[in-house]
Amino acid sequence: MESLPFRYTEDDVIAANIAFYREKLKRPATRVLWLFVLIWVAGIVGSILWASDWNPIAAALCGLATGVLTIALIHMINLRYLRGYARRNLAQQRSLADTHHLSWDATGFEARSERGSQKLDWVELHRWYEEEDLLMLHLAERLYIAIPKRALSHDQIDALRGHLSSALPERGRKA
Repeated sequence: MESLPFRYTEDDVIAANIAFYREKLKRPATRVLWLFVLIWVAGIVGSILWASDWNPIAAALCGLATGVLTIALIHMINLRYLRGYARRNLAQQRSLADTHHLSWDATGFEARSERGSQKLDWVELHRWYEEEDLLMLHLAERLYIAIPKRALSHDQIDALRGHLSSALPERGRKA
């Protein structure tokens, strides 16, 4: 079994939180919610402007632009909040500062630290995906292990991708 020791940095925890947030944005329910916000804001602003004797097309376009700007603002606030949340989480959850060890072979992996361990077969993972700096292994929809790529060699990344792709081809995805 290959073994990999690593410690999470603040950047790792922030990247994992942002990766999780981005994945949630791709869910159909989230897209429907954003569409609802867009239509609602555009409808209100467009109606107010139209009632103020604006050209209907100009009112609709201004309403749509305001809806898009509202969504962008919400997204920017969320990203800012996630960074602060990740920093607080790193300070509060002492286990994140421990040295973690990840071991794996063709059948599965083991994640352990001073405080505990977990061993799973690859097929027991809920899903996985890859970000620029991380491999995200989801044990459940809201529970994940983030593996910083900086701690892996290219061969180790390829080996992990191979195990994950063969075990979870339909549920895993590469970002």
